Amino acid sequence: MQFHLPDYVPFLVNRVGTRLAESFAAHLEGHQLAIPGWRVLATLYAEDGQRIGDIAATTSLEAYSVSRLVTRMTKQGLVRRERETRDTRAVDVYLTDQGRALVATLIPIARDYEVMTLRDFSDAEKLQLRTMLERLYRNLVETEAAASSSPA
Repeated sequence: MQFHLPDYVPFLVNRVGTRLAESFAAHLEGHQLAIPGWRVLATLYAEDGQRIGDIAATTSLEAYSVSRLVTRMTKQGLVRRERETRDTRAVDVYLTDQGRALVATLIPIARDYEVMTLRDFSDAEKLQLRTMLERLYRNLVETEAAASSSPA
């Protein structure tokens, strides 16, 4: 059986993602922030006032990791927790003004990375790539769900 790593799609996706994350992480270090924290802040920037589980689903991070990140970012003054008025057991996470300003500073840098990596793609190819990546992810989620629900 032949196997050529440079042709293996999971390797190719990981190689691109790792390279982008490492490059972008250098811009985050000065803000005491890493990629997972950036994901949480960017998620809240798009839609503020979310629960830990919702943030975890959007960022592809474990809920316990998001909870720890939120605790750390609360101490940094980037986010705040607020009890839900209808369900006092539920806690929503919001950006502070400081957190919102930080994300606003980092978004242009993140956009520059996107522009750089897609610079010779047509608009149709960009849309196709996004669609295909979303489909890859959905296929993985569905396969994992089916495997976990089947009897051992």
